[in-house]
Formats: sequence, C-alpha cells, structure tokens
Amino acid sequence: MTITSKNILLGGAAGQGLDTSANLLGKHLNRLGYQILLTKDYMSRIRGGHNFYQIKIDNQAVKAPQKTTDMLFCFNQETNELHFDKVNKGGIIAGEISDSKEIEIHQSDQESISLHLPWNQWATKIVENPRTLSTVALASMAYFLGLSENKLIELINQSFKESLVDINEKAVKTGYQRTKEAIKEHNLLTKIKESWLEPIENQDENEQILISGNEATGMSAIASGCKFFSTYPMTPSTGIMNYLAKKQKEANLVVEQSEDEIAGINKALGASSMGVRAMTATSGGGFSLMVESLGMSGVAEIPLVVANVQRPGPATGLPTRTEQADLQFVLTAAQGEFPRAVISLTSIEDAFYRVNKAFEIAEKYQIPVIVLSDQYLADSTASLSPFQFQKLNCHDYTINDQGLARQKQQYGKYVRYEFNSESGISPRAYPGQYTGETVLIDSHEHDIYGNITEDSEIRTAMVDKRMRKLEKLKSEMSSPNYYGAENPKTILLSWGSTEGIIQEAVDNLRASGYSVGSLHFSDLFPFPDTTLPELVDKCKFISVENNATGQLAQLIARETGIQVSQKILRYDGRQITWEEICSQLKSLIKEDQ
Repeated sequence: MTITSKNILLGGAAGQGLDTSANLLGKHLNRLGYQILLTKDYMSRIRGGHNFYQIKIDNQAVKAPQKTTDMLFCFNQETNELHFDKVNKGGIIAGEISDSKEIEIHQSDQESISLHLPWNQWATKIVENPRTLSTVALASMAYFLGLSENKLIELINQSFKESLVDINEKAVKTGYQRTKEAIKEHNLLTKIKESWLEPIENQDENEQILISGNEATGMSAIASGCKFFSTYPMTPSTGIMNYLAKKQKEANLVVEQSEDEIAGINKALGASSMGVRAMTATSGGGFSLMVESLGMSGVAEIPLVVANVQRPGPATGLPTRTEQADLQFVLTAAQGEFPRAVISLTSIEDAFYRVNKAFEIAEKYQIPVIVLSDQYLADSTASLSPFQFQKLNCHDYTINDQGLARQKQQYGKYVRYEFNSESGISPRAYPGQYTGETVLIDSHEHDIYGNITEDSEIRTAMVDKRMRKLEKLKSEMSSPNYYGAENPKTILLSWGSTEGIIQEAVDNLRASGYSVGSLHFSDLFPFPDTTLPELVDKCKFISVENNATGQLAQLIARETGIQVSQKILRYDGRQITWEEICSQLKSLIKEDQ
C-alpha cells in the first residue's frame, strides 16, 4: 500500500542541526511537488534543551499541522521519550534512540517499529566530521520517505557553499546507504515501503514556492514600496528583518538595526515623514516601548506600518512560543485618542496580500496600522502557488500640483493639517516635495499649518478631524470569512493564524455529523460589518483563541453588545490544535444537551 499523506516529527537539542535538516527536507519535498506545512517548537537557548519540527506532507494544500505523527526521527534519546505516545499505530521511530553504537530493532505494543541508527557515529567515524550529523540524518529520513538520493545530492550542491559540498555529499551517501543496509539487514524493506510517499507527476514542472510567514511579510513590504525598515531584533519578529536585510541591495531598501525599539520606531517615523514608505516590526515587549511614538504617528498624521509578531507575555514571557494575547493592548496603545487600524494575518498567503493592504491604508489615511502576527505563523513554512504581484497596490497619496494650487489660492501657502474635509484626511506633502513650501510636523497639538497651539477650539476641531477618518476607514475593513455548514447550529469565532486549524476542525466535526461553521476575522479595527446580529438568535457562538480571556469575544461584546460566553482557549505557549477544538466543542455541546 502506498501512502500519499504523511506527518513526520524530528526532534533533538538546539545545536544539533535540526533547523538545517528540517528546512532542507522541506525544500526537497517542495521541489518534488509535494504540499507541505513545516512548523517548529523551539526553546529560547542556543544549545541544549529540546526542539522539534513537524512536517505535514500531502498531495493537496495542507491547512493545519497534525497532533500525531507517522514517523518520529530522533536526534537524541530524549526525543523518543517525549514523543513516543504521538506515534500512530504501525508508525516508525528511527535515529538515536539508545546508547548502542550498533543498529538495533525494537517492536512496540503499538505495532510501531523502532530502529536505532547511530547517526552521530556515522558522522564522526565514517564522514569524519561530527558537524555533518544534520546531513547524515537528512539522508536517512529521505530514504525512509522513499526519496531519491541523487535528487538530494543536487539540493546539497545548491545549498552549501563550494568548500562544504564534498563533505556533505559524503554525508548524504553515508546516511542513505547505511540506512538502506540497516533496513535490508533486519528484513524491514516491505514495512518501510508501505510508508513511502507516492511520487508526484511532472516534478520538473513544479513552480510552487516554499516560504515562511515572516518571509511573506517581508516580501509584501518590498512589493508594497517599503524603502525603509528599522527595528531592534526581537523573537519571533526578527525573521522579517533578516529577510529584508538579505534583499536590501536588490530592492533599493534601507534596513537599520537600531539600538532599541524606541529608536527603531522613531527612525521609521522620520523616514515616513520625509515621504518614504516605512515599517518597523517587533513583539509585544518591544511594542510596549514603541507606544508613545505610535501616538506621534497619530497626532502628526505620519503613515506607519508596525508589525507585532506576538509571543506570550507579560514581560519576557515565553520568547519562542506563540499566543494571541496582544489584541486588547494594541487597540488602545498610547495615551489619548487617535485613529488607527488593526489587522491580523490569517495565513502565510494572506500575509503577502494583507501587509500590502496595511501599507495602502497607512498612506491613504495617514495613520499607524498595526499588523498582528504570531510565532506560529511567523515561523511556519508552507508550499504555495506563486504570489500574484499584480494584485498589489502602491498608490501615491501625497498632494498633487492642482491641490497645492488650490491651497495657495485659499491660504497663500501649503497647509499641512487643513481640517475642512469630510474625510478628515488632510493634503499631505513631505519636506522638499515643493520648492519654497514649508512642511511643519510636531508631536504637540497644532493648528492647520503645524504650529503648536493650546487653543481649545482648534484642539477640538483637530481631534474631530482625525477621528473622522474612522468613518470611511471602516468600509475598507474586510468582513469575517465564513466557512462550514449552510445553516449551522454552532459557529466558531476566531481570528489571526488559527484560520487553517479552525477549518480543519470544522471539516472533521461536520464529517462526524455536527452542524458547525466558522467566522474568522482578519481585519479587527475599525470593527468590520458582520452578520453576527442576524445570527445571534439562530446559532450558538463559541470563541476559539490562543489567549486566556477571549480577547476577540471582548471586542465583539464591546462593538456589538453580543456576549460570547463559551470559549475554547489555549495559552500555554503552543498553538491550539484542530483535534482539541473538536474534543472541547463536543464536550460543550454535550453539556448543553
């Protein structure tokens, strides 16, 4: 029997080369035409501890990771101890699972096969370089999946610099051949072949890309015309900066690693005030430091995109884990009242298109736009069809010659904060755009020219002008995406990175006979128009979130008056799974009956 879908888990200690093995295996599978979703769980340390990666492999788009695994690959014994109970019946466990220097075979009660393979010894004694452990293990895993040794060697030649190609090619041959010999010696070939992936047709015609959430965010920023990015590195947002730094010469982009988060956002504000599309990125702790400058963006009406890639707090929290606990914070961050937009990324593909929307809204309405991502989405990698760059926008929203001529006729000069506009959007010029015209920008309250003022009437007029932007901005917020049964009895309410997981849960629940659907929010503030008021008497609402208090449910109550009392929440730093959503929803429905 040939299996077309597979879930594998590889684990070990930081410093053993897990990242290299997982990413090269993912790249290899993607090139062969398989659809993959690669997720990682890692500790905040350089060496030691326990890290693991999961790769879901299929011949169709993968929406969500799987809680159980078909193959467990162990870089150390601890991996087997921690994940043995996740292995499906009849699964395979291979790698460093004992202290033996010899190959060993074990049969478990679950009909799984455990094969001890001394990868470290092969790297040290045969390849004669212990640092090739990751490549030896990669080749061994490739054999278990039925992948070609020659194709893997091609990838190695393209992935390593020239001085490392020969030693890693030797490591591939060692890992592949030694694994093949071990399986043949223990008469396991028939069993292993049952687990091989079905070959994908037209491999040479495969054009799909393999990209992470942070990379998609960075790519979209470049395609949206971003020319200045500054920040202080903070996990899990650093991948955005790393991607942009690699592309800065090619994209004519300036990437500035600042001394702290305050400097990072202020430099981005400075660049934007000069007419350059700018962005900064951080996580919750760094965003906490940025909030006064966020207010500067609001009062001075300087466009800015701020990506907050969430991790658990408070304070340092869990630096390398995931959570959705910053929503209520970003809705009102910074003192005073000013318009802003808050949007969340729902998938890696969505990140590419929605970050573009963030730049367009920031420029059009001259406001800060906060983009909420999280560690799960940021660090996940998926196979996707190539992005359609032609769908992105990059408009120039600064004042034109005709607008300036009108102002000069009315006021005698350029007026930065003109407030006789129904939209609340003033004509924006940047310093140097028009010779002889002065552009004043200040963090204090100001008059129409930009001069500091404490006049009460001007203050009231300016606040009203800025807040009027929200009226039109709301029409640009996307309504939540519905997925599921046509007339559901239960609707799951969710937001951000859980979209694929929620859809997987809905599919499984419906297959079990449950009448269920989901409303998934991407744009969060201004709160979009929804069908919630129409459905409140027809359906049961349950919020599904990665936080402890149901922050989307709180926002819904504030904006619509609808109280969502039942919640499925997870806040241990790990992403909620579709399996636990199914289990908890069934329990909630049973309790109500």
